[in-house]
Amino acid sequence: MTDIDVIKSRMRSETKLKRGDEEKLRRRQWMAILHAMDILDHATADDIRLRAIQVLSQAVAIYWKILVEGEQERRLKELEKWRGELEKRGAFGGT
Repeated sequence: MTDIDVIKSRMRSETKLKRGDEEKLRRRQWMAILHAMDILDHATADDIRLRAIQVLSQAVAIYWKILVEGEQERRLKELEKWRGELEKRGAFGGT
């Protein structure tokens, strides 16, 4: 399989995902963060506060991962597009 075939295959598999899934996931995770913060702010029992802290730290870590992964996907997609354009122009000497 040539590099261009790999790029085309990857682009086809990405189109199977619904548009906006990342945004929806990010929004839901943000709501989870806000909810955990609200619980932490209003909890009086130590065990509930401790659990809220744990959930908040996990939610923030997941949110950060969503952001980073989304940015990496966008950058990779742009690089693949750029490479595909160079392939069309024959910039790699016919490889």
